[in-house]
Amino acid sequence: MIKVKRDRKFRSSPLENLINKIIWHPELNPGDYEIVYLHRGAENNKKTIPMDKISIEDSFIIYEESHIPFHRILEIKNLKTGKTIYDKPPGLNKNR
Repeated sequence: MIKVKRDRKFRSSPLENLINKIIWHPELNPGDYEIVYLHRGAENNKKTIPMDKISIEDSFIIYEESHIPFHRILEIKNLKTGKTIYDKPPGLNKNR
């Protein structure tokens, strides 16, 4: 189930706009995408989650019990094509 809750009064980031497009565009299926995010202590400091199992609340992605801030998202991949459609610029994350 995908839910979006927003309490902030400022504009969305390009990353948030991309995620919302994948979630809400009638020709796109969130189940075809996965998010790779920075998770310190995990193998290679990365974890992967399916996009059809997330919700958005303010500047966080909620997956199961985890609140993942947008700035920790490293990649968004299309599972059908194998292409990475978002790749965080290296200079924005020194722990990558």
